[in-house]
This record gives sequence, structure tokens and C-alpha cells, in this order.
Amino acid sequence: MGGSSIKWVVLSDTGITARGSVPTPTGGRHAVLDAVVEIAGRQEIVNVGLAIPAVIDPSGSESRLAPNLPGDWRGRPIVRPLTRALGVPVTLCNDARAFALAEWRLGAAQGLRNVVALTLGTGVGGAIIADGRLMRGSAARAGELGHVPVEGAGARCGCGAVGCLETIAGAVGITRQARAAIGRGERTDLPLNGPSAQAVVDAARCGDHVAATIVDRVGAALGGVLAMIATALASEIVVVGGGLSGALDLLEPQITRRLAERAHLIGECPVVVSSLGLHAGAVGAALWKDEE
Repeated sequence: MGGSSIKWVVLSDTGITARGSVPTPTGGRHAVLDAVVEIAGRQEIVNVGLAIPAVIDPSGSESRLAPNLPGDWRGRPIVRPLTRALGVPVTLCNDARAFALAEWRLGAAQGLRNVVALTLGTGVGGAIIADGRLMRGSAARAGELGHVPVEGAGARCGCGAVGCLETIAGAVGITRQARAAIGRGERTDLPLNGPSAQAVVDAARCGDHVAATIVDRVGAALGGVLAMIATALASEIVVVGGGLSGALDLLEPQITRRLAERAHLIGECPVVVSSLGLHAGAVGAALWKDEE
């Protein structure tokens, strides 16, 4: 479940038997949970896994911080109302951890022991697999790469801090940068009224200078954080997913340049797109019960 869409799969022993996507309701927490109940209620299921872009409390039943979801999610119950409505066990996890689990178990990082996973969407999510274990850390908060500080005097993030990676590389941050450039009167083919992150990517592909500058800045910020993490953890691969992962070819030059600067320490660390596609997080959510 993301800030813009809810992607779902039905996973059986033989693989994915159904999948779909609907826009995330804008009416707040109750509307979003009602949408989850409607989706899951149409399926023949024995359990439900829900992955959300949030810091999950250690009990795994509610969110502590969810800056990219509509409404108030802080400290609100999630598992209990869903279990009551659906009549099956429900597990709750962070969306980037779910993405990492899916790619590690079934996707691009299968068989590896040291993996960095990055999701590029409304915000920026991250997860780390070290020595063959999905890191959770204190209070289940390990791997929040989107909230690594990259600018001391940057924009304020939805988490409340200033200068997080997400403020540059998330869709909201990309849109903010485009609007700022338009406001400064820079010459660009970007739509003057509400340019989206995808519009920035598309314009960069067409050679628009403003859009290309923004994309380069995004790639440099991502590369700096990934180089730091890979250096600390000797990562073998970086797997990128999320709605903006299709722009990886534009981001990769800056990312690989910064990883190459650390090559003498970390060796080769390829950056690849998710092999499970945009439903990877949903697959990981379905697998999460085995991680509990």
C-alpha cells in the first residue's frame, strides 16, 4: 500500500494466481483500510499480509510514523480492525522490507547474502539484508534509507526532519524541485501547472535541461547514500523498485559513479531493477508471515 496506489497479489504455493492495483483513497485511514478489506474480501485466502510505507511498532500491529499516507496513522490500530473484518490472520510490515524480502526470496537478489533494497515512489524506502538476514534493528526501524540526511539545510521531510534523501529523490521531492525551477523562470518544457515526477523523467529523456538537472541531482543523492551503505555493509547488489524505478537508466550514471569511487573497498556492486516488478512489495507482504 503506497501513497498513490494499493497493489495486491494472491500468492499460493505455485506462485501468483491473481494481481491488481487501485488508487489509494484520499479519505484518510478508514477509507484506505476499507479499500484493503474490499480487495481481500473478494479473494479466497487463508491470511493477509499488508505492507505500508511506515515505521511499524515492535508488536507489528500499528504504525508509528507514516508521512506518505493520507490521514492520521500514528499509533492507530491496523491489524485488529482488518482481522476482525476479514476473519483471517493479518500481518503488518514496512513496504520496503516487504520488497526486499520478495526480491531476496524469489527475485533479483535470490541466493545472495548482502543486499540493499531501495523503493522509489511517493517517498523513498529502504531495507538491508546483511549476512543472510533481513535487518530489523531496534524497534524494527532498520533500513530507513529515505530518511538518511543528505542536506543540512534542505527541505523539510514528511517525517519532520530536514534534508532527508526522500526530499530529493521521492516523487514529492522531485515535483517540488520542478515547481521551484518553474517559479524561478527557468526555461523548460515541463508543464507549468503541477508537473509530476513522471513528467520530469519524461522531459529529461527528451533532453529538457531543467528536468535533466533534477534527475542528475536525484541520482547523485541516491548514489551518495548507497555508496555509504555499501561501504559499511559490503553489499553485493542494490535492487531498485517502486513506481519511479523505470527511470533507473537515467539515474544509474550518477549512482554507479559514486559506487565506483568506493570500488576499492566494496568491489563490484551492481544496481538492478526489481525482477518481480511493481507488485514485488505485495509479494513480500504475502511472504511476511513466515518472517514473524
